[in-house]
Amino acid sequence: MAGKRRGTGRPLRSVEKAERRKAAVLDRLGDATSPSHRLAIALDYLRSALALVPTHVAEQVALVVVNDLVKEADQLYAPGTVTKLERKAS
Repeated sequence: MAGKRRGTGRPLRSVEKAERRKAAVLDRLGDATSPSHRLAIALDYLRSALALVPTHVAEQVALVVVNDLVKEADQLYAPGTVTKLERKAS
């Protein structure tokens, strides 16, 4: 017999594993103490997901995410950004 069988009415093991993985990430994000730590956790989660999909899909997702990250960093590096963000928050 090839592998363990799941019980009737139970979700597939791959679904259970994805749910456990998501719960673990949410738990780690809740414990994170800084924005950079939360970002690192999210990037690790994305990196593990990219390893599961075909290369062409991973490349497309990586391109979008990298472009968004660079855009956000450029905005933070722009003069006066901190003052603008502080005004929005209040």
